[in-house]
Amino acid sequence: MTSRPALPSPGWLLLWRAWKGNRLWRACLLATIAWLLVPERPIAVPGRQGVQSVLWPLVPTLTAMVLPSCLAHAYRDLELAAAKSHARQRGLFAVFALALTAIPCVSGLRFDLGVALRNAALLSGLAFASTVIFPPRVAWMPPSFLPIITWLLGLKLGGVPRPWAVLMQSGSSLPALLAAGTSLGAGLVLFVVPRVPLWRWSRDES
Repeated sequence: MTSRPALPSPGWLLLWRAWKGNRLWRACLLATIAWLLVPERPIAVPGRQGVQSVLWPLVPTLTAMVLPSCLAHAYRDLELAAAKSHARQRGLFAVFALALTAIPCVSGLRFDLGVALRNAALLSGLAFASTVIFPPRVAWMPPSFLPIITWLLGLKLGGVPRPWAVLMQSGSSLPALLAAGTSLGAGLVLFVVPRVPLWRWSRDES
């Protein structure tokens, strides 16, 4: 009975390059700048007369939309992806990526740090799940389109968020916190535990 090959142990610099760490770092830098420059006042929503919405709760989108292109490295070699050592590597990079994407939120202290971190967790979890569910060329779409749809359609007249627009809810909103926790938890489990991405299973079955 042949055993699966062990995952090589490259240096941290090689791992950083393989997982496109520079791309994620640049996205975090861009998000930090965005937190400093984004206006506090509401902006008129295009096509919805009388409806205005703030942009700052959606700044974490800048890092979440880049995550799938970095996380896709996990499945470059499906034979290695099946190794237990590779699952540990996925888990370590997931923790590192979450810590890195949380750093720009500190620049949002003038708004609401709780909302910034909550939305970063929600969108990052969605990015982890998208990496496993969708092929790499489209995995960036869910964490990118959800904030766009939320900004365009998520508010009623007077700036009141609709129940489903969890990204625009206040920091004390329990449903929004539950949504963020569920998204992050499910995304991490989907990314770390399966040995083959779900989009690969569906392709093999067809």
